[in-house]
Amino acid sequence: MADQQMDLQCAICLEQKQSPTAVTCGHSFCHTCLEEYMTYVGYEWSKECPICGSRLKIINDNENFTNDSDSNIEDADVNMNEQNHSL
Repeated sequence: MADQQMDLQCAICLEQKQSPTAVTCGHSFCHTCLEEYMTYVGYEWSKECPICGSRLKIINDNENFTNDSDSNIEDADVNMNEQNHSL
């Protein structure tokens, strides 16, 4: 019973997974939680699964990206700049 509840819970926000998104190691998280987690491109931990530490690569998302590609870093920088300007 506890294992089934853990499968439904996002390890990032600790709530029930919304739009679950899986990564190559088999763990899954809320889509928005995972996207936000991966925007911390300046930190090595943002390139690793929060549960097991494996290299992050989304496997069931339309973009199918890893956190170490140049385009993702540029996208994250643009998103962070947009957020800073809206504050």
